[in-house]
Amino acid sequence: MPLPFPIERSDVAEVESLLGCDFGSDAQLRALCHEDSVDIQAAPGSGKTTLLVAKLAILARKWTSRSQGVCVLSHTNVARQEVEARLAKDAHGRRLLGHPHFIGTFQAFAHQYLALPFLRGSGREPRFIDDGHFAAAIRARPKAWHINNYLQNHPATADTLLTTLRFEGPDLTVGCEATLPQAGTPTGRAFRALKSAMADDGYFRFQDMFAYASRAIRDVPGLIDVVRNRFPCVFIDEMQDTDTLQHAFVTSIFGDETVVQRFGDQNQAIFHDVVDADAVTGFPRAGYIDLVQSRRFGTHIARAASTITVRAPQEIQGTVREPEKRHTIFAFEQGAIGQVLPAFGDLLFEEYPDGFPRGFVAKAVAGRKTGAGQNMPRHLGDYWPPFAAGHAGSQASFSNLADYARRAQMLLTEACDCAPAADAIWDGLLALAHRGNIAHGTPRLTKRGLLAALDAADPAAGLALRLVAHRLCFSVDSGDADAWPQTAQEIENALRLLMLAPPPQAFADFLAWVPDGAAAAVVGRSRQNIVRHVSDDRSVEIALSTIHGVKGETHSATLVLSTPSRRMFDLKEAIGPLTGTGDARRRERQTVARQLTLVFVGMTRPSQLLCLAMPLDHLEANEIAALEGNGWRVHTLRAG
Repeated sequence: MPLPFPIERSDVAEVESLLGCDFGSDAQLRALCHEDSVDIQAAPGSGKTTLLVAKLAILARKWTSRSQGVCVLSHTNVARQEVEARLAKDAHGRRLLGHPHFIGTFQAFAHQYLALPFLRGSGREPRFIDDGHFAAAIRARPKAWHINNYLQNHPATADTLLTTLRFEGPDLTVGCEATLPQAGTPTGRAFRALKSAMADDGYFRFQDMFAYASRAIRDVPGLIDVVRNRFPCVFIDEMQDTDTLQHAFVTSIFGDETVVQRFGDQNQAIFHDVVDADAVTGFPRAGYIDLVQSRRFGTHIARAASTITVRAPQEIQGTVREPEKRHTIFAFEQGAIGQVLPAFGDLLFEEYPDGFPRGFVAKAVAGRKTGAGQNMPRHLGDYWPPFAAGHAGSQASFSNLADYARRAQMLLTEACDCAPAADAIWDGLLALAHRGNIAHGTPRLTKRGLLAALDAADPAAGLALRLVAHRLCFSVDSGDADAWPQTAQEIENALRLLMLAPPPQAFADFLAWVPDGAAAAVVGRSRQNIVRHVSDDRSVEIALSTIHGVKGETHSATLVLSTPSRRMFDLKEAIGPLTGTGDARRRERQTVARQLTLVFVGMTRPSQLLCLAMPLDHLEANEIAALEGNGWRVHTLRAG
């Protein structure tokens, strides 16, 4: 069954003009115009998301049905938000952001169309569908003697067993991430009864919803046909991050009866197990479309990255740029590890003698941010001792709304960007709403869901909360002690419309004014993860992060730092492929595949300059010669 409408070359030309892009390659045109189920294996920087948005924009122009829609699924909200943000810029594309279409995560789809209707139809109204709330509630809940006795005798796994209790499959079998006592024993029965009691009280984990969705598919006649008819075409973004449960869920619903087009890069699959991923998802399937042209980086980075495409072998084509920057490998003696970041900073000055261009971003990334071991380097902190591992991400949690407001002000001042500041405010407001027994009609409370519920209850309340959020973000006075009582009252008045009962003490405590607290410390510690390198009258900031933390980003210059996993160092394992003396693909089914996948993600972040750093004793003389022959500059850092 093909797409409802054919996509012609004239459609492509129209959307090219709209988006200001060029889909000139044969592979891009094939992906845009393909009407049946297909996989698109896209190299980093090949414009995968732009291509997906273009295809959706074309379909939006042709779509007339009010009862059928396009379904776009992704692994994370970040991917979903990127697609939504791009579609929102187009008048036709905006039609896909509402009924009858769906753009969201696998989780949200399972909740909205299957699990929640089934639960409510069976008389159960979820209070919380959230792993954190479930964990807090089950820890506080009185437990049977058999459970308490078992937990006391197994302290190492007690909390994991308790807080990860979940339903699995259509039979709602109880499982967890530890060893669960057998169902036939008194202790096993007690744990299963506890899980059922939590469900009776309205507390669920995210994975529970997939189990209820499976039960709905099994027990409700014709449900699958209804869903397939509602969504005749499905697009999956970031397919490489799809896990076993999500893949099985989508396959059980849509099967071969629906057009399913999957977009992703299997060589960037760093969020699930490398060994089993291909067998689980089958991505990319035979006959896939291969997008090999990267517009992010030049030919040197493209050639180097191609050698370590261990999951889906691909000869990536870079954009010709003359002259190339001096892509450098810093080979350091053990006592010279502290010279790595300064040497990278010096190289940046040399490569950009006339100053850094607008929007310049330099980052140093590693596979590990913490960890023990006898051999250096163990983790990112060995390269930069002030590194604060707990603040390597962009998010932080606080115990009160006032600290979220203060953090927003600090981020606004520091980054000169309102987006992270606004995100901080809404993180705080959602944390507050979680504490207020909010009836929001969605499985996971989000900004979008909260505002939609408020707008439905009273549009004035939704507007009031938006205005408060705006003031907290942009007005310093709104977050001070004198103005706080009025601010807090306005927030409470708006949220009370959705409360099932009077707000609990936890809500009041979170909303109460608290003098300067943790926010300043968090932002201050986050600065520890930025190296400011100074030489003469020039300076440059180098941000430190994990490779997981920068996935999806594009930098001007990236330094990949060698770290170990299971006694093997990632960059050491990459030297064979990079020099041509070894083939990464021959080791695809071994542990090293995961390390090389991380290295691949790190190496494909920069648009202009790629550097690596590794111990000198990990390189043989013939390997150094081979690297230099392949266009690398090897710079040795000596101790003393």
